[in-house]
Amino acid sequence: MLTRIDLEFAVASGIIPRPQLDVMWPMANRRRRTDMGLARFSGLVAIGVWSLFLPLAVERIVSSPLPATAMSTPAPAPQPRVSGCRAD
Repeated sequence: MLTRIDLEFAVASGIIPRPQLDVMWPMANRRRRTDMGLARFSGLVAIGVWSLFLPLAVERIVSSPLPATAMSTPAPAPQPRVSGCRAD
């Protein structure tokens, strides 16, 4: 992101003249405000979508028989390993 300090450094280094700085700064500053507004709006839309659809997804997952079955079925016991034997 271009800042006023960056432009002042470019003028001091002789990369751009002072009148060009006065023209460039309002354009750079205006674009930054627009980008931040768009980013904030996009974030609010994403939060809104999550808050609408996440409860529906959780309700659908919890009401299905798969989580209940997975939680109620114990894990199988590990099989003992016998050295020198190959499993077929």
